[in-house]
Amino acid sequence: MKETPIFLKATAGMRVQPVSVRNAIMSEIRGMLRDSGFLFKTDSQARVISGEEEGVYGWIGVNLAKGTLKSGKPYNLKGTWGAMDLGGASTQITFLPPIPDMLSNSYNLQLGTEVQENLYTHSFLYYGINEATRRIGQVTLYNATGISPSDPTPVPANTVVVHPCLLTGYT
Repeated sequence: MKETPIFLKATAGMRVQPVSVRNAIMSEIRGMLRDSGFLFKTDSQARVISGEEEGVYGWIGVNLAKGTLKSGKPYNLKGTWGAMDLGGASTQITFLPPIPDMLSNSYNLQLGTEVQENLYTHSFLYYGINEATRRIGQVTLYNATGISPSDPTPVPANTVVVHPCLLTGYT
């Protein structure tokens, strides 16, 4: 195991954390990886990645699975699939644009020495399913009780709120 490197790429669930919380969690994880028996040399082997990186990694995964990433000369990314990833805390969309635009959401993809293309990728932080569910719950509670998420007033213990998106009887 000592010859096997280990990497961790944390995504949007960590990006939404306050910096102090994120740093504490990543420090703990790095310590565990150092003690794991795997080859863990630098802190950069365990890091929080950008939303754009998350989108590109998803795009690579989709196109590897579909067999549309070809190696050798000449390479051609035409015919690759776009990828949309609805995660817990964010949503990413990534594709090879028909006409590259260097000014907006361009990500230079380098695969080995042969493939270099500009992909379109955009990450929508706070637009994952968990974040949407949380915000819907906050709005529903506010509409039923008038208590804002930022209000320190506790919701009375026996309060029953009908949630428009959940099954009847769900508590």
